[in-house]
Amino acid sequence: MAQHTIRLLGPWEWQALTRTVFSGTGTIETRPDALPAPRRVWIPVRSPDAELAHFRGRVCWRRYFHWTSQLDYWERIWLHFESADYFAQVRLNGILLGEHEGALDPFSFPITSLLQKRNCLEVELEVPETPPELSQAKRMLRETPFCSNGPALFGEVRLEVYHPTRFGDLSVATSLQEKRAMLHIRGEIYAETPCQPELYVVYDNHTLHYEKLDIRDKSHPLALEIPVPRIYVWDVAHGRSAALHYVQIELADRSVMLDARYCNVGFRRLDWHPRKQMFRLNEHWLSVGSEVAIVDIQSPVSEGKPFESADEVGQPVLCRLPLRGGYAEDATFRRHAVEQGLRLVRLLQHHPCILGWIVHTEPTEHDHELDAALAQAIRNTDPTRPVFIQPRADALHIIAPDE
Repeated sequence: MAQHTIRLLGPWEWQALTRTVFSGTGTIETRPDALPAPRRVWIPVRSPDAELAHFRGRVCWRRYFHWTSQLDYWERIWLHFESADYFAQVRLNGILLGEHEGALDPFSFPITSLLQKRNCLEVELEVPETPPELSQAKRMLRETPFCSNGPALFGEVRLEVYHPTRFGDLSVATSLQEKRAMLHIRGEIYAETPCQPELYVVYDNHTLHYEKLDIRDKSHPLALEIPVPRIYVWDVAHGRSAALHYVQIELADRSVMLDARYCNVGFRRLDWHPRKQMFRLNEHWLSVGSEVAIVDIQSPVSEGKPFESADEVGQPVLCRLPLRGGYAEDATFRRHAVEQGLRLVRLLQHHPCILGWIVHTEPTEHDHELDAALAQAIRNTDPTRPVFIQPRADALHIIAPDE
């Protein structure tokens, strides 16, 4: 949780740089076709015009902003993107901050030392065209209804003020056995210098866990498994509010709050029965399609749509990752695909409404290794939920890879 936030809303300058296309070897080649005229576009992009929607290639999104405030000794500025489609290179005042690959997950860069009075932020985004002959050897995980247009900034871009010690990525999960409820927290803590901050886990406004940390490195791993003494069971609500618990993870130094993350979680008993092709959620038997909806991930993930709403009303769902059809077979692409899919799972696994993960829709025969690697990585991260593939988009028959 940032101490202060400055949103870099529109209008942004949009300039097409070149049209690009994937080759059969996996490289990206340029095309000499004519380019659309530059224009100003408001972000987040929700309904682009036809030229932006159909453009495939590399574009530059440019935004100028001023920074005249005097920073306190503890203030550090990060540049945060909620989501950007698909291959991103980010520059501030001509200096490369870094790259990102993906369309649905957030990313950020530290920029404190690069700030000037007048700053030029340039985001090069690329969505190369995939020719018809490579339609079963795709190299981008963006097969969702949300990612149907050209390269765009879907979520907010903002400047965030943090302390030098802050959380990195955090994932929160729950488990419920016969007589034991557990809260699982995984992630990392960033620190510029060695320090000894205090870690609090607050559960429904009561301190559930306290720990004094001894951080020596710039990136400190965090792994907690905490028994929860009092819970309400999340269940199918049938129009009523479902039982959710509020969790806040705090990082403090004496009386100073350094950082905090929060989310709602739920506890439920869940089993998948392959023979019946049904879920057993607490005392309910649920079938896929009629009682358990299949939902695609929407962008940006940080907005929580539509899973937060499903949590609140007690609607069970299957979460479908953005893989549909055939994909490239080389090891580098598969490694990137597993990393992207796994990060989406970590960002979403605290939602109790999600009963399972559909890792691939309409896979081809040569996708077996990719699906197996992705399913195994997800099981290692989230062992409480089953992992499926969906062999046909128009069918409700779900096949678990481990059957």
